[in-house]
Amino acid sequence: LSDTRLSDAMVKQAVSQRPDVLAAYANAKASENRIRAAKAEFLPKIFLSGNIAYTTGHLALSSVPGVGSDSAPTLNLSSNNFSSLILGGVSIPVFDGGLRAAVMKQAQNQADTAQTLLNRTLDQAVKQIIIAQNSLRASLNAYAAANKLQTAAQTTFDAALGAYKQGVGSITQASIAQTGLIDAQLGQSDTYYAALIAAASLGFATGSMGHTAGL
Repeated sequence: LSDTRLSDAMVKQAVSQRPDVLAAYANAKASENRIRAAKAEFLPKIFLSGNIAYTTGHLALSSVPGVGSDSAPTLNLSSNNFSSLILGGVSIPVFDGGLRAAVMKQAQNQADTAQTLLNRTLDQAVKQIIIAQNSLRASLNAYAAANKLQTAAQTTFDAALGAYKQGVGSITQASIAQTGLIDAQLGQSDTYYAALIAAASLGFATGSMGHTAGL
């Protein structure tokens, strides 16, 4: 029989991969983020913005009507320049009738509830793993005992049958030994499947059906 004892590290790893624990942990982290966001609403905010523009233009006018198609304008205007604008400042939260405080209180309550749920989920996960581990160990011990009982019953039956064939034993003794052997075989089968169920329960408790104890 394989060793079904779990070390502290194995239990921690098993707990960390359970879906219910992962969901409770994610909920707790989200609640912490909501608290940080609510606290940020009480703090002044510094802002800085800027804008840079470049303009170009050209204007040609004829102040006196020209004669012919080759007449040139007597007035030319053109411009190329940069412009920039930088704004900065500080925004300070104003009185809002306690709205931000209410949001902060709600976020804190949600975080406390999420942390309580996480702690309870962790405790339940560890208890389930320990119970499943103990159940598997008990099932394996019962299966080992059933194997020994089946071996002894087989030996008794073989001896009783041999004695009957040699004329030194009775059919009654052989029948009793056969009944004992059948009962032992049924007990062995029952404990075997009970151990399989216990191993599956441990797999569920640890969040992984792929790690079951061998029989």
